[in-house]
Amino acid sequence: MGIGLRITVPRSGGTHAEPGGGAVPGSGESDVAAREAAGEAQAGGTEELVLMPERVAFWPRGRALFIADLHLGKANTLAAGLGAAVPEAVLRGVVREDLARLARALTATGAERVIIVGDLLHAPIGATEELIDEVAAWREQHPQPWTLILGNHDRKVGRVAEAWKLSLAGDGMHEHPFRFVHIPPERPEPGAFLICGHEHPAVTIGRSGRNGPGSLIKLPAFLVGRDRLILPAMSRFTAGGTVPWREGTRHFACGPGEVFEVPEHGLACR
Repeated sequence: MGIGLRITVPRSGGTHAEPGGGAVPGSGESDVAAREAAGEAQAGGTEELVLMPERVAFWPRGRALFIADLHLGKANTLAAGLGAAVPEAVLRGVVREDLARLARALTATGAERVIIVGDLLHAPIGATEELIDEVAAWREQHPQPWTLILGNHDRKVGRVAEAWKLSLAGDGMHEHPFRFVHIPPERPEPGAFLICGHEHPAVTIGRSGRNGPGSLIKLPAFLVGRDRLILPAMSRFTAGGTVPWREGTRHFACGPGEVFEVPEHGLACR
């Protein structure tokens, strides 16, 4: 478990970041109705989130992890559907590494549930029996409830729902003060702070050299805007796209063991 970065988000827009402290579990109640009542009572205030290097966000009051874009079965899809030569070590290793990272975040935070903001699967052809069995075995060891907001890749996710103990929430879900939706909408949604995925954001840090590649590194990133958080792709097998600088958006990179903010002047592409 690395060092998390605490941020506070207004329940209707804007952000503030506080480095350090790690992802220390909050003192929220586990009952959803109690959380809703507490959130409504604090309407107009701020909500704390912890951005973690495991590419997840932890909501202390809600006792929940937010993740997006696991794309389970992507390597299998490339091997089976496209005829790509994907070694067995890659087929199995990618899934195991991603799930191990999620397990570390669950253990470190004591989160009681996981909200997956779309694209749990990559494609139906990649959901092999071996993959279904492997994830089902992992779920036996980590039984915290999974709620899935459907993403554009989650076709035929119903075939794994029972084995993986999934609760399907359709195309969106609201739990005050958040609205969960996979694809970021073009316009804000009044009265809610959006939690989204889909874009696989990354930042490229450094400078390009005049006579060579220079010194550049690309890292998955959280994008935090006035009205939304866009989560990095959970899957290591999803490269991520470098995002241009957006007015009013802050970029938080997932480094080895630490999340840190990247100012505009630190981005190679903007």
